[in-house]
Amino acid sequence: MGRLLTIAVTIAALLSAVSPARADDVEVHYPIDPRVPWTIAGVGVASLIGGFALHQVALTDQDRYDQIVSEQCASGCDGLPPQAAALEHRAQTEDRVSLGLLVAGGVVAIAGMVWSEAFNRPTFELVPTRGGASASVSLRF
Repeated sequence: MGRLLTIAVTIAALLSAVSPARADDVEVHYPIDPRVPWTIAGVGVASLIGGFALHQVALTDQDRYDQIVSEQCASGCDGLPPQAAALEHRAQTEDRVSLGLLVAGGVVAIAGMVWSEAFNRPTFELVPTRGGASASVSLRF
């Protein structure tokens, strides 16, 4: 009966076993520039931050609306004061836009990170040397 032998090989060990390669001898190729997915993820994070900030503004406007209504209509009133109605509409609009920014920003941030980690895997190639030896390692998941 044969024995099972497991050997762990890292990329650096594999490349150094083929040839005493220097860092300049190894070329790393990405399907897309690695900065692109991370830039997209950064845009998503910026949208999340903007959505959070706009939500805070909407909450402040809603508090100001509540304060105006409680002060001017404490004993009851037939209609809202014009400034209160405009403030309420503004707060609702800001809240809807902030929710859109939060959702879209979260989706874009996650998509950029997944793209970077799952779909933008590098391939490594050892540049031919004077001895003519070359090796290539390709990683795809």
